[in-house]
Amino acid sequence: MKKYLVVIVVLSFFACVSTPYSISDDGVLEKDKTPVGKVEGEVGLMVTDELSFFNEGEEILRVKEQSWESPYPDFKRQSYYKLNFPKHSEEIYLKNRYGYNNEKKLIKYLLNDNGLNFYKDGLKDEEVKTIVSKNSAEDIHNDTTRANEYIEFYQDVLANNRVEFPDHYNQFSLASPPYELKESLPPNTTQVIFRKSEKEGDFDPILVGAIVYFKKESSVSVEENITIYSKLDSPLTFKGDLYKFVKAAYLDFGNARKEEIFAYQPGEMIEMQYSLDFKKSDIIYNAVKALKTKYYL
Repeated sequence: MKKYLVVIVVLSFFACVSTPYSISDDGVLEKDKTPVGKVEGEVGLMVTDELSFFNEGEEILRVKEQSWESPYPDFKRQSYYKLNFPKHSEEIYLKNRYGYNNEKKLIKYLLNDNGLNFYKDGLKDEEVKTIVSKNSAEDIHNDTTRANEYIEFYQDVLANNRVEFPDHYNQFSLASPPYELKESLPPNTTQVIFRKSEKEGDFDPILVGAIVYFKKESSVSVEENITIYSKLDSPLTFKGDLYKFVKAAYLDFGNARKEEIFAYQPGEMIEMQYSLDFKKSDIIYNAVKALKTKYYL
């Protein structure tokens, strides 16, 4: 029942929206069947939305979809719209709440719901002031700046502050988290990673990382992944939080390209050994091996 409810809710948004606006095949914008201007451009789920609105042949509003995205799984794609009002010499940015599949939806949810309407003589100054007051440029800048700061932090500490070990410690092993280390490990750690010496003798293994396995099932999907952490040589504080480990890699078991894992230090996918015959433990082992081979762990 829940599955059908979710589908109904999703489809209801893409169904016909109640709006006084319509657009003819030749781009005439009508409000309650009265022409109020012209529209040029395209809106859709598979295109970058861009519309220009004209009144008496003069452009009064230009809307263009923009976005910020990163390969890092910590940060979701941020979609927003740039609105330019040529006659009013105003330019603002609004955060995107939806994916618009047609022009009428964009007009309704992005413009009308923010106080902007179209009239025979163009736009009303007071309504332009209303939508300009909702400018999200500073919020968007702060969000993207914060994300970039974390990305730089990950890359810097992984390159310069990982646990050091002698060259002959070139083997590794995975083990259950020792109880005495529980408080110092990342929350919900499921395995730890040790570097071991290839030489004979009593060489103590060195703790270099940790693994957090996550799985969440619902009536419509399964989310399953692992995050691999690298132990820092010296704990440090960043934005008020103390770090003894930082994320080094992420593997999504639902990824279509199962022979790749995302590595935080270079900020890109790297290849790992994979076979359909592999058990989950084999996949995790080979993910760690791929990081070790590239000197990212």
